[in-house]
Amino acid sequence: FKKSKLLYFVDFLLMFVLLGYQYGAYDTMIYINRYVHPEVYSSFTEPLFTMILAAFKQIGFSYRNFMLITSLIELILIFRFIKKNTDNHCFVIGLFMIFPMISTFEQLRFFMAFTIILCGAIDALITKSKYYRLKAVIFILIASLIHSSSIFYLLFVLVDFLNVKKTII
Repeated sequence: FKKSKLLYFVDFLLMFVLLGYQYGAYDTMIYINRYVHPEVYSSFTEPLFTMILAAFKQIGFSYRNFMLITSLIELILIFRFIKKNTDNHCFVIGLFMIFPMISTFEQLRFFMAFTIILCGAIDALITKSKYYRLKAVIFILIASLIHSSSIFYLLFVLVDFLNVKKTII
């Protein structure tokens, strides 16, 4: 099923249901509380994530609507990235569903940040378009405003500067 459009759509639909309608994950109640009472959490939640929550809440979306919309956007971006950068996208999605999906779907902020890094920074590093390092750094910094651990992805920008033989030694 190397390039099966049906399997691609079924994978997307399954992942959308699992991410958008999840309830019971260990972080779910924390994120519901952050959504309902952002003022309590704003002092120790990254600023961009707090702004995203506030924007959705101000528009009048419920937490479930927030999850559905962000899930849809995140999965569209990830599926687009996979389709663009791999020949066997159903295989890559299958590998993602074996383990990374389980751990990243549990952590809403990290998955949001990871999507930004994947589509902005990693894509720029792969295509090596004009100013690709600067673009990667900017996207990583934006993602770190959603989840602070994303700052460690700056190591990927340094890979071009490293000599493979010296690094191995």
